[in-house]
Amino acid sequence: MRDAVKLALDHLGRKMAGSDVKMFYEDDTFKPDVGKQKTEKLVKKDKVHFVTGYIWSHVLLASRNSVVGKGPFMITSNAGPGPVAGKLCHEDFFSTSWQNDQTTMAMGEVLNQLGIKNLYIMAPNYAAGKSMVPGVTRTFSGNIVGKDMTKFPAQLDFSAELAKIRSVNPDAVLYFIQVSMVFR
Repeated sequence: MRDAVKLALDHLGRKMAGSDVKMFYEDDTFKPDVGKQKTEKLVKKDKVHFVTGYIWSHVLLASRNSVVGKGPFMITSNAGPGPVAGKLCHEDFFSTSWQNDQTTMAMGEVLNQLGIKNLYIMAPNYAAGKSMVPGVTRTFSGNIVGKDMTKFPAQLDFSAELAKIRSVNPDAVLYFIQVSMVFR
């Protein structure tokens, strides 16, 4: 994301709406408390007009209250926890991508069209996973025969969950996995 912003600013002559643009970068280290602390620094010390670049839903949720209602706008192009489009919606918050539950809501409809009757759900137990699961349960009209929320990001062995899935023999399994977990 950082390179994309740099490239865009280079193409714009480092100006937006005729004004010079200065960028500040911080690293949340994948930790909500660090993300919140860095966000507060950007808002209070650096006095930024926009805060953006959140990748992780749990970091975005922890940082949100440090921005909305404080003057700057918060823009996300990746993290999309469902509550920010519902009870946590705010006029200072903009999402340029999706809400996590949108894709699984569509998946529930597809599963219905395919005639799937019994579904097993698996997702990591953190903000994005917790947002994904309600999407499919909202639209899927069959039976949810099992659900596991796995330890994120530490869990790498899913043999116990796979044994449970095998024992209930569902027609389909919906498993949301964070890309970073695939490459570990």
